[in-house]
Amino acid sequence: MKRVSNCLQLCDEWTKEGDKLYKKAEEVFIYNAGKDEVMPSPKIHAEKVMRWAKGDKTLKFYEDGEHCTMNYLDEVFPEIIDWIKKVFER
Repeated sequence: MKRVSNCLQLCDEWTKEGDKLYKKAEEVFIYNAGKDEVMPSPKIHAEKVMRWAKGDKTLKFYEDGEHCTMNYLDEVFPEIIDWIKKVFER
């Protein structure tokens, strides 16, 4: 996939990648936060998504995490970047 500068370009690239991206979507890495005030029942939601997801899946749940794990970004961002690299290098 080529580099993009905005969400519209990203969607176009995803469409072009087609089957390759659907295959990659079977690998899921989810961060969820216990103190997320935007999402009701974040723990239940995380568990439902993990039951729904197929293939290789990982859940990181932070009981004291705020929305989008904002209080853990120094930890979360490097892990997300490493996971994306691993998935797309396969």
